[in-house]
Amino acid sequence: MNELYGIRTETNILDSPAIIKEWGLPENIILISGDGHTWIALDYREYSKNPPVILIDEDVAGIQTLAANFEDFINGLTLDEPMDWADYILYEVSLPDETTKLAIAAEVRNGRTNEEIRKEIEKVIATGKTKEMEACFSQLIQLYDGELELYMMERIFDHPHNSIREIVAEHLAACAIRGEAEFSSEKMEELLVMMESKEEDEHIRYLIGLGLEKIRKGE
Repeated sequence: MNELYGIRTETNILDSPAIIKEWGLPENIILISGDGHTWIALDYREYSKNPPVILIDEDVAGIQTLAANFEDFINGLTLDEPMDWADYILYEVSLPDETTKLAIAAEVRNGRTNEEIRKEIEKVIATGKTKEMEACFSQLIQLYDGELELYMMERIFDHPHNSIREIVAEHLAACAIRGEAEFSSEKMEELLVMMESKEEDEHIRYLIGLGLEKIRKGE
């Protein structure tokens, strides 16, 4: 757990109704942490007082109870060693070969031109829905087209939602760590510097710093 809503975060528990609607989460819960993939919440569905704390991860575990109440949840937290994110990128995430890349890109593109894809990107951004933007960016990366990657990143790098800025920082840092990107290291550094000048979230700043360090060491 990296954060608790309302403590040095842009999101607070009063944002729960809007987030629940956007992500299709269960009603009668109060979100206390989450990033768009998993959520931690107070579960008021069957309790009016002192509710249990639940984890919502529809893709993997569904809904699980973490603690009988908030006090037990807080008392059960322990300090964990930070993930060695750079090592994870280098040794755990494998990249496809060029033939596979071309096949993936052709399937994802499905005959669309870059101009058509840019219009689709604008429509997704206009919705303001973080889930749709994350899905769009994830698909975009599979095109292996630096022009389109930069186009979308330049549109969303300073987005109000942490999860959107985080996917941009993660992608840039991963490209810098691998030393492999569909765009120049100069453009990569330029975008990371712009993000660094505005970013306040500690984890995102870590990713930005990691990317800048790898780029500058390679110069």
